[in-house]
Amino acid sequence: MTPDELAIAPVTVDDAVRCVINGRAVALTSPPLTRLAHALRDELGLTGTKIGCDAGDCGACTVLLDDRQVCACLTPVAQVAGRAVITVEGLDATADALKRAFLAHGAAQCGICTPGMLMSATDLLRRVSRPSRAEVEDALGGTLCRCTGYQKIVEAVLDVTASSAASPDVGHAVGARVPRVDGAARVDGTEIYGADGVPSDALWLRVVRSPHRSASFVLGDLTALRRKLVAVLTAADVPFNGFGIYPDIKDQPVLADGVVRYRGEAVLALVGTRDAVLAVRDQDLPIVWTTREPVIGIDAARAADAALVQADKPGNLLIEGGVRRGDVDAAFAAAAAVAEGVFETKFVEHAYIEPEAGWARRVGDRIEVHVTTQTPYMDRDEVANVMRLPPSSIRVVPTACGGGFGGKLDQSVQPLIALAAWTLGRPVACVYTRPESMAATTKRHPARVEARFACDAEGCLTACESRADFDTGAYASWGPTVANRVPVHATGPYRVVNARTWGAAWFTNGPPAGAFRGFGVPQSAIAHEAMIDALADKLGIDRLEFRHRNALRVGDATATGQRLEHSAGLAQCLEALRPRWTEWKAQTAAFNRAAGARRRGVGIGCMWYGIGNTSMSNPSTMRIGIGREGAVTLYSGALDIGQGSNTIMAQIAADALGLPFARIRLVTGDTDRTADAGKTSASRQTFVSGKAAELAGRDLRARILRMANAGTGAELSISGATLFVHEGESTRAIDLRGLKPDANGDVMLGEGSFDPPTSPLDTHGQGVPYASYAFAAQIALVEVDIELGTTKVLHMAAAHDVGRAINPLQVEGQIEGGIAQGLGLALMEEYIPGRTENLHDYLIPTVGDMPRIEVMLIEALDPLGPSGAKGVGEPGLVPTAPAILGAIHDATGVRMRQVPVLPHRLRAALKGGAT
Repeated sequence: MTPDELAIAPVTVDDAVRCVINGRAVALTSPPLTRLAHALRDELGLTGTKIGCDAGDCGACTVLLDDRQVCACLTPVAQVAGRAVITVEGLDATADALKRAFLAHGAAQCGICTPGMLMSATDLLRRVSRPSRAEVEDALGGTLCRCTGYQKIVEAVLDVTASSAASPDVGHAVGARVPRVDGAARVDGTEIYGADGVPSDALWLRVVRSPHRSASFVLGDLTALRRKLVAVLTAADVPFNGFGIYPDIKDQPVLADGVVRYRGEAVLALVGTRDAVLAVRDQDLPIVWTTREPVIGIDAARAADAALVQADKPGNLLIEGGVRRGDVDAAFAAAAAVAEGVFETKFVEHAYIEPEAGWARRVGDRIEVHVTTQTPYMDRDEVANVMRLPPSSIRVVPTACGGGFGGKLDQSVQPLIALAAWTLGRPVACVYTRPESMAATTKRHPARVEARFACDAEGCLTACESRADFDTGAYASWGPTVANRVPVHATGPYRVVNARTWGAAWFTNGPPAGAFRGFGVPQSAIAHEAMIDALADKLGIDRLEFRHRNALRVGDATATGQRLEHSAGLAQCLEALRPRWTEWKAQTAAFNRAAGARRRGVGIGCMWYGIGNTSMSNPSTMRIGIGREGAVTLYSGALDIGQGSNTIMAQIAADALGLPFARIRLVTGDTDRTADAGKTSASRQTFVSGKAAELAGRDLRARILRMANAGTGAELSISGATLFVHEGESTRAIDLRGLKPDANGDVMLGEGSFDPPTSPLDTHGQGVPYASYAFAAQIALVEVDIELGTTKVLHMAAAHDVGRAINPLQVEGQIEGGIAQGLGLALMEEYIPGRTENLHDYLIPTVGDMPRIEVMLIEALDPLGPSGAKGVGEPGLVPTAPAILGAIHDATGVRMRQVPVLPHRLRAALKGGAT
């Protein structure tokens, strides 16, 4: 019997692998070569063991085998015979303290890596009761986290006696470091992610994808294949074969129709039993390919004789536009100093630890889609459009989301599982493999940014000229958003009277480039921060001081002519960093006086980020109700993808309503039960949906006070089914059971909606693109080995103007996680189709790559936001790469103009004397 045959051969009870799992004797009947991770999940229902790669790269599947950590995805069932396995569900009471510490320190964000982290930490703590930081980092080194930046995880393991702060008093939830309201399920392994709740009778859908970047194809006779399976879906089976982010751009087919435009594009959908669809080999399918010369990169797309990626897109141009203000040419002619440069970035993969997954079922004349997503209402509308059904026929029920960062805004499994379930009348599931996830889904846009800045003799900026070209890949996705946002931000967070900025997105045969934490602003920031460094150096002005001198402040006008009226805290951020900047520069100078192969440097990066959509309506609606039995429910369509919006919305709503935070329960994302709160992206949920939650809480409170004929200063409390309104010496009791409930069982309901005030940009890019801006500055201390070309980031300090920190614990976690992704952008992450489609060839930061991070929260309140809050999701990442690149320049004298700064690139630059 071959290994493949052995892997799927049925096992009798007599041949079962007998072992002990979570203290219980078990006979596993999975074939002996089955991965333990799959046996635990599929045979025993222990879905706390996550599968992020099936290759031993991510560690999400970590379990204890005879009390030592192993990757369950690399352990065949046969190897556990006679041995003891412990999963996260089986951790004993001694691990409860560790779980509490994870919650207290905010160590679980999206939570998909948390079971693996807990198992690795448990292994360590059973051997070493008081480990050092180095021992903790070593123990956690095999488990990847894409959300947290690792610091809070390490702190939790070092502080296992920690407990969460007490629930805040009424009116004091905002600003409290409360743990996640959904945290318990993340640390005990019961949270349900996209692949965890698949019905036992579900059919399996596998997508056949193009191995070519550009090709035409012909499908042969599928009759024999269809006899083996339940269904084989082609483009002809899709009612409307196109999807996309924008209502007027539906250019990406659900299944390719004779032409493929990137490696990984969907061609066929095979539906059947899981074993049946996995047994079909792509090379045996009747597909005849005719390859074409692919258009690779911006230069190829712009070439005069370039082939068209999409036949109806002349010149391969998706979109272009810009901002013009003042007399740029005159300002450059009169400048005391001018700096210019060209900077390039590559495709970057989101690398969330949870691959795309979901399942769908037909319920009468409706389709119900359970999926990991960032945007349930967009999913609903997109599936409805593809299936040519009214949106009311589609219900999207989001699962927990194991990381998104923008990559789960586009459609993935949704239209195919919905179509298959609708057609077949059976539940249908689809779970991407790691290579499939990386090949098929969107990436950060590669960019080429040409920047030119000028200043006067006093170091005040006078002009900015910038052109940013983006590789948007084969389909539009979020390309228009990126190309439109970047010209607004191209000046950086500085006063620049004269500006001429431009952005353009080009079609290529690369993977579709979409949203990734920043919508092009991180790429632009690399350029404008290098220009600021260069001008400061030319005039002999300290780099931090130069930025402080030019920082946008309240009352200043931006390049779009918008006057900042309320909140612009960059100067305060720089002041907060100044002591560390001075200290680290002195330390670096002392270190570098000793000649050697290692050199240290300090760099600084600043950013600003417009919250929400650019010059577009950006609404959110939230509801909060009180039920007949006294339950208080917040109905939130704002998806929590790890950033903590579930908790933050509850904090805001509790204070606005005037009831304890602990009383708030959540219904999240279900399109049948919540209103549309918009997508979770663009750092908008706290600012936009948080304001809507605040208004909903105030609305319900006002209704209660009117019913009780009480004044605005009255206090509320609930006991059982009675709502009490206390005012002075009097108390009014409202019997909730005596009120008529609605369909959700609520007897009183408040609603709030908020759409930030913006205005369209005119032909010169003048207008109000965003209602609020976040500001930040970060400094990096790095050590460069000039012989090897390696860079180690030793310390980061980050000062962020967040408006009001609704939950400082979670705000810190967002900033630390953003820094980790910014470090990856700067130093290691480069997606290459066909070469880096896994997590051992595509490198993301591990715990060992991360520096110590110091976070400083600056609260420059914005009166538009809830309690003055703005947003922090994207801002944590944007200034990191510029700070690191500036530090490399400070250490070596070399200005790197292409990221990531891989060792061979830095060595070449050092040898060539590049600046």
